[in-house]
Amino acid sequence: AGSLAGAALLFGLRRALRATHPHAAFGAANRVTLARATLVVLLAGFAVAPASPPLAWLAVALATLAASLDALDGRLARRQG
Repeated sequence: AGSLAGAALLFGLRRALRATHPHAAFGAANRVTLARATLVVLLAGFAVAPASPPLAWLAVALATLAASLDALDGRLARRQG
């Protein structure tokens, strides 16, 4: 239920951003940011999930991916201005 609510929130955010974004399209950095936000919503769902070693490792993998996307996002934003 938490993941579904998070997905709905991200969908609404995406629509709102498209309506108010000053450019015709999102750049690569903005797309990476939204992907990272999706991962963070999934990670938040793990906070209420019953603990198990496989879920813990999945959470570590998602957090690592989110951190890597943060670095990529910064590089893309600086390159594109």
